[in-house]
Amino acid sequence: MNITVSLRVRNGLDPYLVAEVLTENTFNFGISSRDMFILGVAFCVIGAFTIVQPVVYIWKIRNDMKEVDYKRERVAKRKEEYHSYLDEMPDSVTEPD
Repeated sequence: MNITVSLRVRNGLDPYLVAEVLTENTFNFGISSRDMFILGVAFCVIGAFTIVQPVVYIWKIRNDMKEVDYKRERVAKRKEEYHSYLDEMPDSVTEPD
């Protein structure tokens, strides 16, 4: 009767044993670099879509404010023209008898 026994002797500092201890015998070191890249690109795309709404909102508000300022300037200019027109008229036309 022949019995064959296989025996491996390892040093306590062997990286294989360290990996076994660190991963609790699963040897699963987490996500690969390719998967990390894909996740990074996906998060960047999601972030880009997320930032679009506030940017468009701010752009719209700025344009509305410019339009309001333009209308105020136009009204002020018309008032000024009206007052200068009244100043040019003779007093008999502007004041009642």
